[in-house]
Amino acid sequence: MDIRRRRVGKRYTFPRSYINKDNAIEGKQTDIDLLVAFQDKGGFTHLIMLEAKGDTSWDNAQFKHKIDRFVNIFGDNGKRFMNVTPYLGLISPRKPQNLDFNYCPPWLKMGGNIPWFEMGMNDRLKVFGRDREGNPNQKREFWTVNLK
Repeated sequence: MDIRRRRVGKRYTFPRSYINKDNAIEGKQTDIDLLVAFQDKGGFTHLIMLEAKGDTSWDNAQFKHKIDRFVNIFGDNGKRFMNVTPYLGLISPRKPQNLDFNYCPPWLKMGGNIPWFEMGMNDRLKVFGRDREGNPNQKREFWTVNLK
């Protein structure tokens, strides 16, 4: 498959389009944190979807919603799109605990598990809400950056 873009008017397009069945693609930033896509020499497209957590942890309701979105996009067997293989990985400072990985379809797992990658979080900066006098404030009328 030729993935070179072409110009149509003022916009660039790619030669292949897919039907957005059931509005699976919503165009929201909540879909995935990092998407790596590449095409191998055999013409197969690989989508590596990485879901990251820094300060917070995953819960089962959020995880199940994410898995449901992937099933909606890629189909029950993960093969809705010909020659496209999806992969899922989790990234966080600590390995996820108590997640119901049985809910996840086998096509998103590798060796029976979802791959997990440790993310270092030493000396990181965070935005904090403040009031006019510099006191902590959830309304975030003002803000500052400090080490967490």
